[in-house]
Amino acid sequence: MDIGRIFTRSLELMWQYKFLWIFALVMGLTSAGISGPNFSSQFNRSNNLFDFRVEPMLVVFAIIIGLVMALMWLGLIFYFRFVARGALVDTVRAAEQQMQPTLRAAWQSGRKFYARLLGLGLLINVPLALGSIILILLGLTPLLTQIIARRGFGGMAARDFMLYMLATLLPFGCVIACLIILGVVIHPIYEMAVRAIVLEDLPTRQGLRRGIERTRAQSGNVLVVYLLLIGARFGYGMLTALVMVPLSVFGIIGVLGIFRDNWNALLVIGLLALIPLWLFVGALEGIFQLFESNVWTEAYLAMNQKERDQATT
Repeated sequence: MDIGRIFTRSLELMWQYKFLWIFALVMGLTSAGISGPNFSSQFNRSNNLFDFRVEPMLVVFAIIIGLVMALMWLGLIFYFRFVARGALVDTVRAAEQQMQPTLRAAWQSGRKFYARLLGLGLLINVPLALGSIILILLGLTPLLTQIIARRGFGGMAARDFMLYMLATLLPFGCVIACLIILGVVIHPIYEMAVRAIVLEDLPTRQGLRRGIERTRAQSGNVLVVYLLLIGARFGYGMLTALVMVPLSVFGIIGVLGIFRDNWNALLVIGLLALIPLWLFVGALEGIFQLFESNVWTEAYLAMNQKERDQATT
């Protein structure tokens, strides 16, 4: 499999079919989260640094902004994200078959595979989430048992406390390490299953089985693609950080310099900036998600071609 061609072709498709950036934005918005404002329950608080009052209308405004963002996020993640995923994959297929992909055709193909891709997401993520919660609770059981039995760690010597914390947190650390490894293993299987459903028009469960079979049969190629994408993700993260960090620092310093004595104005600016900031961060994330999706699709098509060539020889 020509890894170099897969990566360069993925970049070419990103540039050639710019309507894909719309679907990429959806993917980015449902991958990058921005936490909302956290207001204390005590609106009047004085100390050496702060002495301000949060206006009640600002609390109402924050709740409205939070509800709007929550509704947008739910709609995006439970409908548009899966439509976008199918559209991205099918557009690459159409391009490689010398067809002329369009936004309308991509949208229609995404809607066609929506229910199956949603089912795949639920089939994988729901058991994974429930299993993760159970394992994390089991990992914390020794620490929770100690806290309940002793009602804290009062009277325990510092050395004994450190040894006990090490012994009780070790299972939790092992659980976290196992969950990370599990996530690393599941991710390429999920990507293969998505492409099996879309490119081979398979039902959800059959697509998952096909994804597992393809990952096993092409484990070397899948591993190479995965490791290169991890490296690309790290490099892209460093690049975006070089842009985002200075802009964020200068922006915060500028706003604080202008409104340093008006905390309510700062809160208003923060609330108004939430949605534009979410869109901006989502767009940055979407760029890489589009590239990553194209790479996995090109890799899957290359594996299909390799199997066909082997079958004819």
